Amino acid sequence: MEEKDCKYCDFTPRPETDLLYETKQYRVFLAQDQSYLGRCTVATKRHVGTLSLLTPEEWMDFSHVVSGLEHTLTQAFGAANFNWTSLLNCTMNNAQPNPHVHWHFLPRYRQPVVLGIPEVTFTDPDFGKHYDRARSTMLGFDTRLLIKMRISEYLPESSLRRTNYFGLGDEGDL
Repeated sequence: MEEKDCKYCDFTPRPETDLLYETKQYRVFLAQDQSYLGRCTVATKRHVGTLSLLTPEEWMDFSHVVSGLEHTLTQAFGAANFNWTSLLNCTMNNAQPNPHVHWHFLPRYRQPVVLGIPEVTFTDPDFGKHYDRARSTMLGFDTRLLIKMRISEYLPESSLRRTNYFGLGDEGDL
C-alpha cells in the first residue's frame, strides 16, 4: 500500500533519481551524499513503518540485496567493510509520523579510491571506527552517473533485476 506524502512511495523513475536497481520488494538508490563512496539507501516498495512488520519474503529479498550490494561494492571499488543502519528517527519529528522502512548502506574503505576524469579521490579517514555522520560529500550529476555506471558493471545478474534509469538507451545497454 502506498502512502501519500512519502518520498519512497511517491517515487517516479527518472534518470536524476539515482535509482540503481529494483528487486521484487526493494528499491536501491545511490545516495546524494557520497562521503562514503557507493553510499546507498535501500527502501521497501511497500509502505511499512517498522522492521517487525516486514514479511518473510521481504526479509529474504533483503538478504539478497545485502549480499548483492556488498559483493558489488567490493568488486567495483574495493570496499573492505560495510555499515548498515535503519534508524527511522527523522520522521518522528513530524506532527503525524509516517515512517517508511529503509536502510542506509555505507561501504567502508581501508585505502583511498580514485575515480573519474577529472580525478576525484574518496577517502575514509575513520575506517575501523563508527562512521562520521557529519561528513558530507555532495557530487554533481556526472560524477554520480559515473559511480552508478561502475556499480552497474558489477551487479550480479542472477539475483538482481536491473532497471535502466540511467537515461542511456535501451534496457541492458548499461
